[in-house]
Amino acid sequence: MKRIFLPLVLCLMSILPSHAGNASDSILTLARRVNDRFMAVYADPTRPTFVKKQRPSSLWTRAVYYEGLMALYTIDPLQQYLDYTDRWANFHKWTPRNGIMTTDADDQCCAQTYLQRYAMVKDGKMIKEVKANLDHQMASGRCDYWTWIDAIQMAMPVYVRYYQLTGERACLDYAIRSYQWSRNTCGGGLFNEKDGLWWRDKDYVPPYKEKDGNDCYWSRGNGWVYAALLRSMECLDPKSEEYKLFKKDFLKMSQGLLRCQRTDGFWNVSLHSPANYGGPEMTGTALFLYGMSWGIRHGLLDAKTFRPACDRAWHAIASCVHPNGFLAWNQGTGKDPSAGQPLSYDKMPDFEDYGTGCWLLGAVEYAKLTQPELAMGLPATLPEARPGVRWWWFGSAVDEPNLKWNLDELHRAGIGAVEITPIYGVKGNEAHDLQFLSPAWMQAIKTTERIAAKDTIEVDMNNGTGWPFGGPWVPLDEAACKAFCIDTIVSKKADINKLQFNIPAKEKPYARLAAVRAFPTTEKNKQRVIALYISRTRQRVKRAAPGGEGWVIDHFDSLTVAHYLHHIDSAFAANNTPYPHTFFNDSYEVYDANWTPRLLEEFKARRGYDLLDSLDKWVDGNAQTICDYRETLSDLLYHHFTLQWTAWAHSHGALVRNQAHGSPANLLDLYGAVDIPEIEGFGLTDFGIKGLRRDPGFTRPNFSDISMLKYAPSAAHVMGKPFTSSETFTWLTEHFRTSLSQMKPDLDLMFTCGVNHMFFHGTPYSPKNAPWPGWQFYASVNMSPTNSIWRDAPYLMQYITRCQRYLQWGNPDNDFLVVLPVKEMWKSDLKHPLMTFDIHSMARKAPNFIRAINKIDSLGFDCDYISERQLAKVKQQDGYFITEGGTRYRGIIDPTKGIDEHALGTLAKEEPLRTKLHLRAIRRRNATGYHYFIANLTSKDVEGDVALAVDWNDAVWYDPLNDTHYATEKHDGLLHVALRSGESLILQTFDQALPQAFAQLPHREQPTGNVKQLSNPWQLTFVQSTPKVNRSWTLPQPRTWEALGDDSAAVTMGSGAYHTTFQLSQDETRRHWQLDLGDVRESAEVWLNDHFVGCAWSVPFTLDVSPYLRKGENKLTVIVTNLPANRIADLDRRGVEWRVMKDINVVNLQYKRTTYANWQPVKSGLNSEVKLVEIK
Repeated sequence: MKRIFLPLVLCLMSILPSHAGNASDSILTLARRVNDRFMAVYADPTRPTFVKKQRPSSLWTRAVYYEGLMALYTIDPLQQYLDYTDRWANFHKWTPRNGIMTTDADDQCCAQTYLQRYAMVKDGKMIKEVKANLDHQMASGRCDYWTWIDAIQMAMPVYVRYYQLTGERACLDYAIRSYQWSRNTCGGGLFNEKDGLWWRDKDYVPPYKEKDGNDCYWSRGNGWVYAALLRSMECLDPKSEEYKLFKKDFLKMSQGLLRCQRTDGFWNVSLHSPANYGGPEMTGTALFLYGMSWGIRHGLLDAKTFRPACDRAWHAIASCVHPNGFLAWNQGTGKDPSAGQPLSYDKMPDFEDYGTGCWLLGAVEYAKLTQPELAMGLPATLPEARPGVRWWWFGSAVDEPNLKWNLDELHRAGIGAVEITPIYGVKGNEAHDLQFLSPAWMQAIKTTERIAAKDTIEVDMNNGTGWPFGGPWVPLDEAACKAFCIDTIVSKKADINKLQFNIPAKEKPYARLAAVRAFPTTEKNKQRVIALYISRTRQRVKRAAPGGEGWVIDHFDSLTVAHYLHHIDSAFAANNTPYPHTFFNDSYEVYDANWTPRLLEEFKARRGYDLLDSLDKWVDGNAQTICDYRETLSDLLYHHFTLQWTAWAHSHGALVRNQAHGSPANLLDLYGAVDIPEIEGFGLTDFGIKGLRRDPGFTRPNFSDISMLKYAPSAAHVMGKPFTSSETFTWLTEHFRTSLSQMKPDLDLMFTCGVNHMFFHGTPYSPKNAPWPGWQFYASVNMSPTNSIWRDAPYLMQYITRCQRYLQWGNPDNDFLVVLPVKEMWKSDLKHPLMTFDIHSMARKAPNFIRAINKIDSLGFDCDYISERQLAKVKQQDGYFITEGGTRYRGIIDPTKGIDEHALGTLAKEEPLRTKLHLRAIRRRNATGYHYFIANLTSKDVEGDVALAVDWNDAVWYDPLNDTHYATEKHDGLLHVALRSGESLILQTFDQALPQAFAQLPHREQPTGNVKQLSNPWQLTFVQSTPKVNRSWTLPQPRTWEALGDDSAAVTMGSGAYHTTFQLSQDETRRHWQLDLGDVRESAEVWLNDHFVGCAWSVPFTLDVSPYLRKGENKLTVIVTNLPANRIADLDRRGVEWRVMKDINVVNLQYKRTTYANWQPVKSGLNSEVKLVEIK
């Protein structure tokens, strides 16, 4: 077989993941892409620029970039932005370019960012030199320095903001005089009030004309003035005369600009001369978007008139973003429309920094316009905030109508991403199977991407079928490799090179002798001979799809990995198929793969000695030898597979999401090398939460405890990755028995450990008309339209999206780094050389580490793990340990030396939410304070007053269940906290006064103990049922369906409506009431007096009904949706054949074939009294 090796060149473009913009890209997603590229290309902010000549990085072009970066920070408060800014400003000693004696506005532009940073931290060094410079210029008595309109943007906001921060009136007066001189005097006045536009300088004042006879109004020059006006106005009292002056010109400019916007959303470089360099231009357009969006938000511009212009402008500048974040149509420096011409989509301008700043200013302000919550100091909702699903394609037997139905259903429920994993097919459906990577299969990917784009769903893809990586194109000599030894005692006189070894029969066709070594033995005249054989594991891809069957690859061999990826490349190239958003690698389940053909030379190069010389120690389990061997395997998996796979994906504009667990490597290194590390939740945790349905005998314990769940989030935090994913609900309960309420506690546990981008495990693709229950995967929560819980699943998706919106915002704020003692682990459990870190065995392999983590947690601190590789790049600054990804920690813990409680307490404050109230919580830092996700995963309702571990001035509560903010209560400076068992809340603190938008929030009311029973009869009818329930019931109290004495009701799957009425007096309607549904099986939509109240899908199954109550008779309807358990059991009892999948079919928790015919009926409907509970 001919081998083709494509070297994976790690050039700049492949370092940065790039993915083409699509409908699911949010404004913030694009802004991050643009800025991430800039910060990677210009990684050293202190480095001078070299365009024709060397200039310091404090020049105006770079200063404008920092204006954009500081704007980005207001909606995406990442510490790395401030660190990058401060490194730049510190290098330049917070001084204007060319020192304090300069009067050049371009030199002063950098001071805008200095002043913004001073406003945040009040460090006098940040404005000392700025003041000296402004004083120097004002002392000249001249106000005629701003002879070109760019200068108005570069300098005027400096003077006005300095006035705002210090109250020094002279600065404001000087700004006004200088502005009026440029406006009215320079060149006879640079502002044309008639057109509402500015000439760039006196050289362009008429009689100067463009070739078509129009006045020359340069786009970006006008953008500078437009930006300067708003940047000055936002520092002033709207009632002041100075504000009114700027406002008047701002409004005139807005009208003038509106008149000359092009239909494609851009503005011409020469605003009145479309024929003069008439192509698109980004910088001016971005600045006009910046100004108009700001004007609408602040009530200066009519939204009906100007919002369409902003929408067009956004689409224009969004189209400028290359897949890797490079910006198109960026006009170079100069002073008129001819500068840098001709422009193009791919052309690099002389300086690209100011263009990036302009783009960020426009994008951020438009984001605040379209998402008003951003201007309130609340987080953006990224596309990644919506949950994703692993989407199994059975036999890849997909077609366009059913792809559309599946994707539309997922979109309707609130799913934001699908990860395509092709697996085995369906019996009798072979004619519709598609061969993996065939032209027909690639066309199915194209179809999926097209439909998903309309539904704003991200499309991800497994790099193979089933798992692990492998397929029919993998030859045996590139398959997963193993070694074994024949260990024997022979005479000292024996020639070891002529010995015959008795190898196992099953290995004879595959094994080759790699080496024979002799070692001393205590037996007289004897020698110990060890023969090393290399073979192949012959493991085939598990659950493979058609066209994906074959050997599993040797992940340790770089050439094998390159060949494997090249085959996938070829399919995409041959069919001209766009690459997916993200490639995925499932948990490493390569069994017995303890070797690779080049292991011996890799071992010697990395460990400094020949493993063959210590082959006896390797066989005997010598701790150091085994540790060295295990470390070598870890290095190979890291370098040869993970880094290469990641670079390959980046070279195609895709990201990678990786499950490292199960591998023999240091998990933190593998997780840290990829874009999105992913942990796995496996099983159901028994928290003992009040009112939560338990299902003894039908659940499995959760192997993913706190210590396990923190591996992937730790790597993400340490390396500065924004997202941590989770394979969520792999197997909570037996099939058809998992409720929405059972999902929430383990989901909340994941959130408190750092997960913020969850994926369900998962959703089987199933044709719309497939007989129920459709196509089913054997280990899945079945988050799909064929499951009855799908009716109310959108409420779960909303909860997840709201939580992840906050959990993706800002920066992690954990207290300590804990060094993962992986070498201690590698020196233990020496019976077999190969050690894999799978979820199910971590308690045995790392008991001491787990105890240390649990101890830290019990003391009220939070931590992240760090590997030795990552630790080597940690630096100390300002009392913090700062990781490679820019995350800050208060200390480093070596868990092998024990946990010193006193020492930890001197470095960080314990979190009383944890220690006093026993709540689970995670804390993150944002631009205005901190935010916590807090969950009560205990059996008790919690109420008490506590301090916080961080300083705070004020705070608000946010309930992600109902999307409502509440005021907080302080008692003697302590925060009052009240959470019932199973509840969760988000707490957002503020360093300064509470934003005005939160000034009149209601308090979150709690039950008082005053109860009103609903004692009238209930009517029960079925609004949706299969099999059909044709009758209705009158009940004295709510009753579950299997207890009604009706055969169809006992086995139906669907939704039953309970109706009743109750009376309220006038006095009672003045009080606030909560509807307590008690024991709901399994979720309930509530209607009161024909108003929809909400859906109660999680404990404690309560809803605030106060706004909908009325005096006299009140009509209540509760529509309860049950599980499909009774229906599937009925199918098995009647012998209906629904298990139609090939390979492994639906099995029980022990992976055994099973029947559900013997299941006892599962309760469905309302299982307790319903009551009103007064709340205050």
